[in-house]
Amino acid sequence: MKKQTRTLLFFSFLAMFFIITPVIIGYSRGYRIEWNTRKIVKIGALFIEPRPAPVELLINGKFEKKTNFVFQNIYIDSLLPKTYNLQVKKTGYHTWLKNLPIDPGLVTQIKNLNLFPKDAVAVKVFSDINLMSVSPSQQNAILVSHKTGDLNLPKVYIYDLNTKESKILFEASKPIRDFAITEILWSDDSARAIFIFENGNLQKKWLIADIGEGRLIFSDLESEIRANRNFTENTEVLPEFSIVSVKWEQNGSSRIFFVATGESVASQNGKLGLLFEYNLDKRSVSDSLAKDILDYAISGENAVYFSSQTHNLKTLNLSMGSAEPLTLSSTSIKNFDEIRFVTENIFLAGSGYLKEAFVYIPETKELKKIGGKIFAAIPSTRNDKIMFLQKYSILVYWMNDVSNQPFHKRGDLLKIATFTDPNALNSAIWFSDTDEHIIFSDANSIKIAELDYRDKINAYDIADCSADQMSYIQTDGILNFIHQQKFYQISLK
Repeated sequence: MKKQTRTLLFFSFLAMFFIITPVIIGYSRGYRIEWNTRKIVKIGALFIEPRPAPVELLINGKFEKKTNFVFQNIYIDSLLPKTYNLQVKKTGYHTWLKNLPIDPGLVTQIKNLNLFPKDAVAVKVFSDINLMSVSPSQQNAILVSHKTGDLNLPKVYIYDLNTKESKILFEASKPIRDFAITEILWSDDSARAIFIFENGNLQKKWLIADIGEGRLIFSDLESEIRANRNFTENTEVLPEFSIVSVKWEQNGSSRIFFVATGESVASQNGKLGLLFEYNLDKRSVSDSLAKDILDYAISGENAVYFSSQTHNLKTLNLSMGSAEPLTLSSTSIKNFDEIRFVTENIFLAGSGYLKEAFVYIPETKELKKIGGKIFAAIPSTRNDKIMFLQKYSILVYWMNDVSNQPFHKRGDLLKIATFTDPNALNSAIWFSDTDEHIIFSDANSIKIAELDYRDKINAYDIADCSADQMSYIQTDGILNFIHQQKFYQISLK
């Protein structure tokens, strides 16, 4: 080969090296040519965690990938940076749909993507059920029936959610005139439950049942407490009082706490709220733990409470009986006579449909208003979010920063659903599989909505009837609900 030819080949290969090498390096680092714009751009990727498997992914209307029971997640790289129409489909299920951007050099993540059945059938299990309450362990449900002839003789059933068997827990032997069971408070260990009876004058009675033994422990808790000598001595400062705010200890079922509230004999003290502990096994009442309780939340061996006298938030050591202020006097809630804790850091002030929600900020030791015109607040099962119910909307408040997509900062407040009819919202609960969906009932249907606000919030009908009460069982994916005094179950798997 002639020297001239060798030289020509050398420089040709050298030129090819300098041309191809940058292309290879650029390609390996994620750069591509966008032929429509004739620009060099960096690619992105898409990661999806869809459930239940198998599902199909369509991008811009074209089939892209199908999952199976082994490989349930989807990862697609080499996507040009632009907005894509994404559809996740499964036969017999509602289609998930969003338009999401793929950004240069980043992965767009879609986690907690749940598909829900289109034509799930609600199965009637019981009739004449007025109230339902599921245990924290999700093993049992208490079902209350008030329809026993012309007299108010409630029957209370224990329904085993695993075996589908039921038995009578107790039945009133004589009419409880003008009183009805309005609320059931389970202990954290699901061993016992408090039944709250209430009449039209908002007077209350409390019964306590041992669920495992299937019997009543106390048929009239207030009479038992008032007959206690130590309690009588501690309430001498209150000529007349009411027992309110009965709550379980945390993680147990041996102790309850309650407040005796009334006007003090010493006029300068005004209205007092005395906090007591009652040991169910020993049938003993403690000395007064605090005297200025408006409402409280139990947190281990401490209680966080709002003071009726100094109008600030305090923490109380239940063993030592010593209280320390968490905030200074707060004029923003000074004029509210009714305070109800949702968690130890969040509470509602006011009554009816006009409650205002506040959060305690430990870093600044201040109370911050979240919103108003709220009639109910429901913590998520992981206690990282709060659902607020208003007449015309459902809001979700984030209590912590979220580092996964979609990102959130502590204090974010997102509107999930809106209603034109102020009476449309019947009930709402968390979809506890992920706490990234909520289940709610309007006047005509039961719906489930995601919290992923990107592009739009997907919401689906899962039943064509309303629900007065609902409870979702995570272990088997069953939604229990009451419609027109009938107890139904429907599968969301």
